[in-house]
Amino acid sequence: MANNLDWYLDRAKENMSFSSDRKLNLALGYSGNSIVYMRKKGVLPSPEKMVKISELAGIDPAVALMDFAIWNSDGKAKKTYATILQKITQTTAIVVLFLTSIVPYSANAASDFDNNCKAKGASLYLMERKGCFSY
Repeated sequence: MANNLDWYLDRAKENMSFSSDRKLNLALGYSGNSIVYMRKKGVLPSPEKMVKISELAGIDPAVALMDFAIWNSDGKAKKTYATILQKITQTTAIVVLFLTSIVPYSANAASDFDNNCKAKGASLYLMERKGCFSY
């Protein structure tokens, strides 16, 4: 399910440590009470402002724009955008799991290079062969 605009605005305020919608309003370059108006009337920002909101919130702009597309769509288009967003989220989770599984090995390799190869004057450490080489 797509997050709503209030969720993004709240995340932006929290991430930037803003104490009010007014401060968020100014950070987005709005004059007046645009954020309050969006919250009360359900008016959506422009796609460009949505990207800025997501950046302030610390959220991937691609995901935010997919949510934005869902909010602006009906019927089959809305369902299709929701499916795309779900696939992006699932793919991202898989990539994160993969990367977290290889980081300890990479850190060990860097440690091996620092501890073993630098003393030998080597400039390269090959993990698979576990050896120090100069080139």
